[in-house]
Formats: sequence, C-alpha cells, structure tokens
Amino acid sequence: MVERARELVDDRLPVNLATDELGASPSEAMMSLMGIEAVLYGVNDRPEFIHRMMDFMTEGYIAYHRAREAAGAVDAESSWGFLTHYEELPPGQDAGRLGSSWWYVSAQSLCGISPAMYAEFLQPYHARLAEALSDNRVYYHGCEDLTRKIAIIRDLPNLRRFHVSPWTDLETAVESLGRDFVLETHVSYSETLDGHRPADMRKAVERIMRIAGECVLDVNLGDIETVRGDPSILTTWAQIAQDVTARFA
Repeated sequence: MVERARELVDDRLPVNLATDELGASPSEAMMSLMGIEAVLYGVNDRPEFIHRMMDFMTEGYIAYHRAREAAGAVDAESSWGFLTHYEELPPGQDAGRLGSSWWYVSAQSLCGISPAMYAEFLQPYHARLAEALSDNRVYYHGCEDLTRKIAIIRDLPNLRRFHVSPWTDLETAVESLGRDFVLETHVSYSETLDGHRPADMRKAVERIMRIAGECVLDVNLGDIETVRGDPSILTTWAQIAQDVTARFA
C-alpha cells in the first residue's frame, strides 16, 4: 500500500503509514465494551472488577503499541494532529520510536465520576501508559470541567500539554500547572461568536491573557459548528487574537 501510494504521488509528497487505532485512553475502550451504566455502577458495586478491566486494557494498549514500534509502523508526525500545532524532532531522534510520538490521554466518557474515584480507577492506569509510551509528549484532553481533577492529572509522567476547556476554571489551572506545562486554552464559540461581535471576541481573549498570560499557553477557538454563511468571522477572530496576545507578549 505504501509503495502504491508513493507511485501515485510520484514523490511529490512524503507517504506515511497511519497505524494507531487505539491511542492512550483505555477507559474509553472499557466503556464501549461494558456500557456507561455498567461502569458507573461498577465503580461502586464491583470495584475489583473495574480495576481488572482497566489493568487488562492498559496492558493490551501497551503491548499493541510496542508491537507497532517493533514492526516499524510508528511515525511520530502522524501523532501530531491537534495535539501539538507544530514540532520538529531534535536531530538524531528517531521518528519511529513511541517516545517520539504524542499521546492523547482522556477519560471524557467518565467525566461524571468524582475526583477520588478518578484518582483510584483512572490515574494509575493513565500513569502506567504515559510512563511506558512517552518521552515528555503526553497531552491530556478533557472538554469537560476538570477543575477538581487538575491536581491529580498534573502528576502524570511525561505530561506536557493540558487542555483547559471553557468549563474548566482557568485560575485553578494556572495555580496548579503554572509554567510547568503548556496550557491549551479555549474560547467558547457559542459564548463569544454567536453574535459576530468583535468586542466580545476581544473580551474573551483578553480574559485568558489577563489570567494566564504569564504561562506557556496557546489560545484556541474550538467547537465550531457553523459560521452562519460568513467564514470571515474566523478571520476576524484570528486577527483579534493575534492583536491581543501580541500586546501581552
């Protein structure tokens, strides 16, 4: 398949083989097998079984990815996507290593469990995965409110980038994470762009910069479902975001 693709593009573009079908979020696979109701009851009624499931999933994920690496099927660039906007591997670093890739860790389907249950049933297995697969390239994603779980998640081995959704308290994220990690901050489209008002866009970005401007961060506009026939709104937002962030630089 790779040779055929190279023939078709006639070496005008590099051809990479994408093989990662699992990622690094084992609880999502457990949810798909058991269903959310069984898992939410299970953490209360069958905690030992949930631990066995998470252990089984985690070890399976690690074995799968190590098999990909042994087969020469790992390509670091294919792991970038929205995990990191751009990266160049240091000279001599092998792009075919698991450690050169970015790892997306999340547990969004279990967003409703308490911080204590998160610490018991998810964090240890996420930590095992992060330790086994990564060299300082773990991205923790959570569109949910992670405010009360940040202090737990920050201890993930090799954590480098943390998703701060519009529902996660930014002040708490700054206090807990500081400059130790990249804060991927997000402006809520529905709250700032529905009216297409530049003043609202500017206000939202300025708030992020006032709170987190001393941190290592990027500012994102996420969850865009429609521009209501006016794509120029995205250009306007980008220009405003660049202006505001430059003033705080």
